[in-house]
Amino acid sequence: MLKLLTIVRNNFTIDPQIVNSQKVIELLESDLFITPEELAVHIYMVQRKVIDYFGESNSKELLQVLSYIQRMYTQVEIYYSAEIGNNLKIIHGLGTVIGARVEIRDNVTIYQNVTLGDKGDGSRRRPRIEDNVTIFAGSKVLGGVTIGANSIVGANSVVLDSFPENSIIAGSPARLISTTRK
Repeated sequence: MLKLLTIVRNNFTIDPQIVNSQKVIELLESDLFITPEELAVHIYMVQRKVIDYFGESNSKELLQVLSYIQRMYTQVEIYYSAEIGNNLKIIHGLGTVIGARVEIRDNVTIYQNVTLGDKGDGSRRRPRIEDNVTIFAGSKVLGGVTIGANSIVGANSVVLDSFPENSIIAGSPARLISTTRK
């Protein structure tokens, strides 16, 4: 059993107003009999609730502590400023990074060692992943691109361009392999 509140209280000094909030305590004290990938998503959800209750600027310290715990215990990094819809599944998440301000809609599946983030070109633009997308192992989706709904990104792809819904894309750089109709 893992209790995030115990880890936070035993290892870090956090603003008592934030850690004593009943809503935050309920989330942090949940009995967690879950996989590391589920824990990473749970910690992300706790971070979003902390932002909802206290604002990002008033809770930076706790958000950073939770980010540290997320990386340490799960080897998955989900930035709290990402916008993630319902039912995100991370499979064998080791090395997966969901960067700041990335948008992920509902029912997305992401495999290990996937990076969603900026290109490092100074533009600070981030990917948008639409509903029902699967991103296979080792893929990188970089910059202000959109992956359309019901699409598949093949393993080890480097996605630098947007693709429409129902696309199957693969390669480095990624290209359209085919489209499917649902």
